[in-house]
Amino acid sequence: MPRAKTPYARAREPLCPSLPPEIWINIFSYCLDLSHLWNTCRRISPTLKACAERAFSENLLGDVHIEFMLDRHNLGGKRGPHEPAISLEFERLGKGDEEGIAWFSGHFRGHKVVDAGMRDKTKAVIMQRWHENVERRKPELPNYTISIGEVVNDTHIPGLVVDAEEYRIRLDWRRMFELFFREQARLEDLRAEWQGSHRSTHQAVATRKAKASKPVSTELPSSWEEIEADARKNIRRTRLKEHYQDNAEMIWAINSLKYFEKADSAKWSSASPQMLPHLPGAGLGERWFGSTNLVQELYLDECSSMNRIDTQMRTVRKQKGG
Repeated sequence: MPRAKTPYARAREPLCPSLPPEIWINIFSYCLDLSHLWNTCRRISPTLKACAERAFSENLLGDVHIEFMLDRHNLGGKRGPHEPAISLEFERLGKGDEEGIAWFSGHFRGHKVVDAGMRDKTKAVIMQRWHENVERRKPELPNYTISIGEVVNDTHIPGLVVDAEEYRIRLDWRRMFELFFREQARLEDLRAEWQGSHRSTHQAVATRKAKASKPVSTELPSSWEEIEADARKNIRRTRLKEHYQDNAEMIWAINSLKYFEKADSAKWSSASPQMLPHLPGAGLGERWFGSTNLVQELYLDECSSMNRIDTQMRTVRKQKGG
């Protein structure tokens, strides 16, 4: 018996015509959630990816601010808003094959002298210090902050080249955004995870309040603001472990930070001084016995970097009237 012929299924026509790229670029230019724009909207399709990146390059790169610190020594987190720094803002994009390159330019900012005991703030002295700090930067202490909108971090700057004579740099802006917003996405995922795990507790507390019953303090969950700093530190440590994945000693030191920062200094006494907490693997005769100083250095670098980020966040919010 011959098979019955089935009618040819016509391709589904769209209910409305597609928006031209110019409209999408204009829409994306008004997006306030830059992390959502980069991590979500940009990944919907090749067309929207191109439109989102065009919106960033034409309109949103102006919201990027980079500040290079000029401190000679690690201050252990004791950095104020007026420490010497090179403050840079977006200048222009490259042309042709260099359209993925962005130039930033700026000026020296700060009220303190650059060299201890030296009152000379000439451009040559400042440029020398800047180049020294850029050359000896390391993932655990980058010596700069990146502000995009109201978000501040110190993720890697790919393709960084510092001008030899002017307060100007060039960088790969797409790769910089990718690394910056990847960590922001991780933070947002942790926040969503925290909200989900605490939603039932919040509902229980709200119910007791509605019944005019005083809730027990132990039932109240910590607010996100109270644990956000720890979440940011853990994301930062993940970044370091990715960079040092082939360095067993550094991986051990990064993992040991959680023991170091939780040491109870109240237990210290002159009769039995304990300058360091017990670190797994660092006991007498163990593999990392001679590496405890590395944990101290990482902790100091982390304190300095987090303080720089927090200081810049307060500055940005103050400038925006927050």
